[in-house]
Amino acid sequence: MYNVDMLTTQKKYYQIFKIILIGGIVILTNLFLNAGLLDSLYPEPQYQTFCPSLQINNEYKEKEICITEGGQWNDRSYPYSMSTGEPEMCAGGEVCPATIPIYSPINDFCDENFTCQKNYDTAYQSYNRNIFIVRVITGIILLIAGIFLTAYSTVAISLSLAGLLSLIIGTLNYWHYMIGWLRPVILGIGLVTLVWVGIKKFHE
Repeated sequence: MYNVDMLTTQKKYYQIFKIILIGGIVILTNLFLNAGLLDSLYPEPQYQTFCPSLQINNEYKEKEICITEGGQWNDRSYPYSMSTGEPEMCAGGEVCPATIPIYSPINDFCDENFTCQKNYDTAYQSYNRNIFIVRVITGIILLIAGIFLTAYSTVAISLSLAGLLSLIIGTLNYWHYMIGWLRPVILGIGLVTLVWVGIKKFHE
């Protein structure tokens, strides 16, 4: 009886340790991919590189200078009324001076970071696209590795889950930038890959 209870306890500890090991491999694999490789070999574009913060910022109050310096001119003039001195009939039959619309440029302003912001957005979108490609390729490699390591079930499961997580993270990060037709294509490729892995792995 004692031996049976002891074996049962050992099996429980073994299963818990196996789950912890699988979780650790999955998390560390993706952390290594991000922090260890991608961040070191292919760093993320920095906003300050494209739009550096200056100690003295110029304020462009003229449209031509703003555009020449790469800014975006925002015309936010609004009309207000100025009396002409000539009487006219107002609401209620009262006599009031005629008015003409005058446009005030007081709210016009220049967005100095317009061009550099666009350059940053373009670079960041390209960065996310390249990271997405790397993550997809890595995820597929990990899934395939999990298939061939059938003799080591714990490692095989860990690599397969790590590959799946890499695919999920890569897709979510790039989802916002994907054009419409690319989204179903990516989802279809992911589905076919998982079905293929399932058939290869569990056909027996």
